[in-house]
Amino acid sequence: MGWLKDNLDEMHLYVNKSELLVKDIIWGISWIGGIYAISKTTDKQALSSAYLIFSLSLLMEFGMKIKGKKHWFSRVIDGAFCVAIICILLMAITALVGAPLCGNHYNVMFNISIGIMIFMLIDFLVTWIEPDAKQLDVKEKEEDMKIEDKVGVFEKKLYSGCLGDINKGDDNNE
Repeated sequence: MGWLKDNLDEMHLYVNKSELLVKDIIWGISWIGGIYAISKTTDKQALSSAYLIFSLSLLMEFGMKIKGKKHWFSRVIDGAFCVAIICILLMAITALVGAPLCGNHYNVMFNISIGIMIFMLIDFLVTWIEPDAKQLDVKEKEEDMKIEDKVGVFEKKLYSGCLGDINKGDDNNE
């Protein structure tokens, strides 16, 4: 059961609930205003541009996070999430350059974007309901480090280095 809990904790898009709330609201608003609002437009370049911007922002945020995953299951789930984003990105680029696509590629992009938003909503609900995850990012790990440890590490780095140890004075010439 611990393996499953570790995988589920690692699958979350964000560990920090406030960051999750803010970014999910932003992507929800951008999807509603950028994709849903103009999904029935006849200006296909504007629609393709909206999909391009939406998918690029998601890919920039989540693409590199797969690399840091430790469990194969969470890598597969997050990888599938990123593949869906890449599909939208490639179809949007193809439509913008005028290359022929299947007749219903805008419907396909719309349906994939709905899937992405549903995944983000489910992740939001699960993250918000469960207690704070035990994973800590680099910033949180540094904040959790005791202040005495920080001062000790800082002083050690301050007084010693490639040129010797400042506490030894003239004995550095050895």
